Amino acid sequence: MSSKSKTIEELHNNFEDYCDLIEFSPIAMGAQCEDKIIFMNSAAAELLNAASPYALFGKSLIDFIHPDYKELVHESFTSIEKKKKTVNHLEVKITGKNGANRYLELASSAFSYKNKNAIQFTLHEITQRKEMEDLIIQSKHDWEETFHAITDMVTVHDKDFNIIYANKAAEQILQLPTLRANMTRKCFEYYHGTDCPPTGCPSCDCLKTGVPANFEIFEPHLNMYIEIRAMPRFDQDRNRFDSYSQGCYKPKKSRR
Repeated sequence: MSSKSKTIEELHNNFEDYCDLIEFSPIAMGAQCEDKIIFMNSAAAELLNAASPYALFGKSLIDFIHPDYKELVHESFTSIEKKKKTVNHLEVKITGKNGANRYLELASSAFSYKNKNAIQFTLHEITQRKEMEDLIIQSKHDWEETFHAITDMVTVHDKDFNIIYANKAAEQILQLPTLRANMTRKCFEYYHGTDCPPTGCPSCDCLKTGVPANFEIFEPHLNMYIEIRAMPRFDQDRNRFDSYSQGCYKPKKSRR
C-alpha cells in the first residue's frame, strides 16, 4: 500500500472513530459535506424528530430549519466553508411535529472530509430560555405601559439625586427632557428649581435613614400643592440603599 493510500485510509478510520465517539453523546452533533448530512448522532436525530440518524443522511440540515432562518444558516455555512471560519451561538428555529416552534443554538465549524470542505455542528435546544426571555420582555412592556399610564408623577432617583427614570406625567409636569445615558437630570433642579438639594428634604433623607417619607408641601417652583411619597430602594445585595423612588405626586390645588 502506498503512503498516500495509507494516509487516506487512516483519515477514513479516524472519521469512523470520531463517529463512534460521539454517537452516544447527549449533545446533538452532526456533520455535512456538499450540503448533505454525512453523519448525525442519535441525540441530533431525536432533536430533529427523525426516526433514526440514518434517515437524515443525504439531506441538508437547512431542510429542517424554519423558513425565516434558512437564509441565515445558508450564509453562515457558506462563510464557514470559504473562510474556514467558526460560527458560535447562532440562534435558529425549527418546527416540531406538533407544529410548535422550537429554538436551537447552532455552533458550527469547518473540517476536511475526503479532501472536501465540510461542516461539523452541534445543536442545543434553547426553547425554554427563549420563552423566558419573551416572557420577561412582555412583562417589561406591560410594566412600562402601566407605569406611563399613571396620571401622578413618578420618578426614580439614584443616590446622587439624578432622575434615572420618569413616567410621562412627570416628564410633562416637570418639563423634563428625554432621559439619556451619561446625562444628569438633578431632581432638585426640576422639582424645586434649585442648584442643590433643599435642606431637610424628607425625600433626600430617606436614602440615608432607609425610612419611607410621606408628606405634603406647596412647591413654588411648580406653583402647586403636592403630596410626596418617597421609598428607598436596596441594591441587589440588600445591604445598602442605592436609589429611591419618589412617586404618587398628587396636585392638590393651584396657588391663586
